[in-house]
Amino acid sequence: MITDVTLSIQEILKSKHFKNGKVVAGKAGLYRTVKWVHVMEVTQIDQLLNGNELILTTGVGWKGNKEIFLAFCKELIDSNAAGLCVELGTYIPSIPDEIIELANLHHFPIIAFYNQVRFVDITQDLHTQLIKKQHQMISDLVDNSHQLWIQKWLEGVHSEEQIDRFLSELEPNLKPNGCVVVLLKIAQSDEKNSEVTHLKLLFHSIFQSHGFFLLSTIRKNYIIFIMLNKRKNKDWKIRIETGLHQIQEEWAGKQNFAQVKCSIGKFINRLSNVKKSFDTARDTLIIQEKMPIECFSSFYEDLYIFRLVALANERGVLDEFISDYLGPVLLYDEQNNGKLVETLKMYLKCNGSKQETAAKLYIVRQTLYQRLHKLNELLGEDFMEFYKRQAIEFAITAYDYLSSSK
Repeated sequence: MITDVTLSIQEILKSKHFKNGKVVAGKAGLYRTVKWVHVMEVTQIDQLLNGNELILTTGVGWKGNKEIFLAFCKELIDSNAAGLCVELGTYIPSIPDEIIELANLHHFPIIAFYNQVRFVDITQDLHTQLIKKQHQMISDLVDNSHQLWIQKWLEGVHSEEQIDRFLSELEPNLKPNGCVVVLLKIAQSDEKNSEVTHLKLLFHSIFQSHGFFLLSTIRKNYIIFIMLNKRKNKDWKIRIETGLHQIQEEWAGKQNFAQVKCSIGKFINRLSNVKKSFDTARDTLIIQEKMPIECFSSFYEDLYIFRLVALANERGVLDEFISDYLGPVLLYDEQNNGKLVETLKMYLKCNGSKQETAAKLYIVRQTLYQRLHKLNELLGEDFMEFYKRQAIEFAITAYDYLSSSK
């Protein structure tokens, strides 16, 4: 069975970064467990916390306002935060008696630093400890037989009943509410490589805090995560985006970070359909490499018309389609060093507004009229009619797709 990886406040106080820290309130709560560490300088918590976070702050958000500080501590307690670390000095000269009384009442530890500390060192150190704790857990969990089982699952071999039985052996209380496959393309596929191992553990740690149960496997140059959703479906995408942003911040200093490509497949409700999510994650990775940068997305559902473009390209009909609906304009630009494709694209984006098109292209209206007249000659005066316009827009998107890939 997998349980949440935690450190107690008491364990954390033994860290070298806390040697100058002092527990000024809530000493009865040193048993509290910490799942993650956050630096927080805002005063409105809302839904920012999931529970069991250790909060680090300088107090810049309230700058000595005791009432705001008190309200902030009440919100932390209500959100089931593990404790609060405060750097005294610039913004908070001391901890007010009312806050110490509140913390003692709720067994909520408050740790004061009387000298300046580097929060980044504290978070990295504690996150490393949490990740190391989880390393053994994942190693024990995903042995060779589990790896084989997971890979068969990705191929669509297992039934719903077999999947339920497998998951219940890992985590008896796990009741997934759908899942999604996240695919990482990496430069080094050796599972014993320290950076690969660290990246896997980081995914497990961060996404666990965002309501996902992760299973992972490595295939060639890919790390594959099956992310089982433990919460409601409506915000799964937001939680994944948040987790990826946290990983990006944590991993940004690594040498090979730029070589890691991430794609997210289709969210599926039936676990036996995980192959669909896996296939669409692979499709996303292929399409990403050919999409214009301004359209880039890691999510399959955000690829929009590029999914059809990729399919048409795979079937070998894309060049012909572009030629049929955009060919004369492309030829004109090539022969005359023109800008008709650029103009047509912006004119369609502006829904036929001449004033807006001219402004966005930084050209005078007369120049735009001349270009539109030439487009009428090349495409026909009906090129803005519904179905023909759709075909032209698709051809432009397809042309951008092929141009990016080249």
